[in-house]
Amino acid sequence: MSTNSKDKRPLATKGPRSSGMVCLPVSYVEARQATKDAAESLERCTVKTESKDTIIVEVAKGWTTHGELLHVSFIVTGEETEVRITTEQVMPTTRFDFGQARRDVERLLKTIEGFAMGNGATTTTS
Repeated sequence: MSTNSKDKRPLATKGPRSSGMVCLPVSYVEARQATKDAAESLERCTVKTESKDTIIVEVAKGWTTHGELLHVSFIVTGEETEVRITTEQVMPTTRFDFGQARRDVERLLKTIEGFAMGNGATTTTS
């Protein structure tokens, strides 16, 4: 697992699959709402489905990807909520995505953090 040097978020990448997490000093409800707001504010992203524990964000296909699903889960740890994101390729045969999954995880985590901390969207481009 590597760490993004700019903001110290743990990120992992293996082929076209990536994962990442961030701990937010907000409640579970606030973290879920920040995730939904962040996903809807980002270009090429939409909330596909929601369950009690997970939100699935769909990222539309582009030049370097056939699209992917970002599985966002929430774990409450004391006064913080840990937001974890893992990717799943829409085309299971995808072997290379040229780093797009990692960029999408970073972009969604950064935007979730912005909404959760009351700063709104911090980025809107891919």
